[in-house]
Amino acid sequence: VETAQIAMYPYAYEEVETSVEREWSTPDQNFDSFGAAILSLFQACLMAGWVDIMYMGMDVTEIGQQPQEDAAAQNSMFFVAWVIVGNFFALNVFLAAIIDQYDQLRKKMDGSLFLTKEQQQASNLSKIAFRARPDRPRPIPHDPFRRKVDALVHSVQFEGFITGCIFTNVFVLALEHYKQEDGWTQFIDVSNLVFLVIFAIEAVLKLIALYPYRYFSDGWNKFDFTLVSAGIITSFFEARVSGLRVLRLLRVLRVVKSLRELLRTLVSVLP
Repeated sequence: VETAQIAMYPYAYEEVETSVEREWSTPDQNFDSFGAAILSLFQACLMAGWVDIMYMGMDVTEIGQQPQEDAAAQNSMFFVAWVIVGNFFALNVFLAAIIDQYDQLRKKMDGSLFLTKEQQQASNLSKIAFRARPDRPRPIPHDPFRRKVDALVHSVQFEGFITGCIFTNVFVLALEHYKQEDGWTQFIDVSNLVFLVIFAIEAVLKLIALYPYRYFSDGWNKFDFTLVSAGIITSFFEARVSGLRVLRLLRVLRVVKSLRELLRTLVSVLP
């Protein structure tokens, strides 16, 4: 039963009670049963509408009671943790299936699928021995100034500082949000400019120490130089390129070995 106001000409109002039929409907994604809960969690794991599922979990009150907005906001922590863990699990399963299929196709193409275990081991050892190359020692510059710069850019302290800057830059980029205050936007812009200067100095020092030929022979150096150049250009024109900010996140791949191996695996299985 609801109370409504009906306008009476010219300025009078009369309150009347009206009956409105309402129906309690359960959404498709719910936790009313074990099966429905498993399906809802699986859908959230696949990142398909997981935000709506999280909002429903945040609005729950008591059994048999209607939901209220943010009545159980702490439930969001569970869904965020579930999405992170579930995505890593789903990604590992996905990569395992791709790598296994790729390995089967590779074995069929080179004939190793029909070899015995001992023959396959001997074949693998011969391939490893054929592809193995001795590590070339890093050449030391003869010029005293370049020798000092080379020692600096290859020092543990310098690499640790750059690694810290990369992760801090990623953290600052993650702080940007919708309808943020102007002061917060200015702080992020200034921070990105500071990191851009640091990465530009790193590129210049490596160019001095390695010379352009050796510097650009490394793929990650090419990637860093491209990001720095694009960042300088966009800063000069005061442009905000979202795609460039996404590429900055890939700097983490340079310092995390497991992520680099994951990227190489994905590239190797592409047709």
